[in-house]
Amino acid sequence: MFILENILIEKKNEDKLQTKIPDYGGLGSIMRALRDGTYKQEATLPDCRKEMRGVMLHRRLTILGLLSIATLISMGVSLSVGTVSIPLSSILKAIIGRVPYLEKFTGNDVSNRYLIILFNLRLPRIFLAVLVGGGLATAGVCMQGLFKNPMASPYVVGVSSGSSFGAALAMLIFPGIFSVPVVAFVFGIIAIVLNYMRLE
Repeated sequence: MFILENILIEKKNEDKLQTKIPDYGGLGSIMRALRDGTYKQEATLPDCRKEMRGVMLHRRLTILGLLSIATLISMGVSLSVGTVSIPLSSILKAIIGRVPYLEKFTGNDVSNRYLIILFNLRLPRIFLAVLVGGGLATAGVCMQGLFKNPMASPYVVGVSSGSSFGAALAMLIFPGIFSVPVVAFVFGIIAIVLNYMRLE
């Protein structure tokens, strides 16, 4: 009697798992559903991959949007904060005043000192910092994808050592302002090519 009752309970639980189709809203819940066997019974493997790909794309777009907003906020703070504090209203008026057909809506009440600080000092430095940061991030992603190693960095794969050797060699043989970075870049490329050929 006890064994028959356990069999009936297990059968009832199996029926619940087969008929219950919960609403999965994320990649982790999908993976748990696949593991527990409670995912949609009619779903095939391509359907699961397509749904997980959509979840990952939504997550990446969300992260990209948040990082873009954070970048714009940090740029605004960098324009305002410094030895000379510039009000946000003056920053907006100065930037909009440089846009064609919109300068008539802002007026000319922005101080000339503010304009010099914004367009000659802070804006070029901010744009250069964004470009350098984006370039370093792109180079890191390319290096990690090339070597298929998330820990890959210029110091690990030897690019930094190759560039240092090239710079030291250029200082001894080709002294000059432009020769040192060019030779360092060439030796860095040679180091990464040799490492990639060795992995192949």
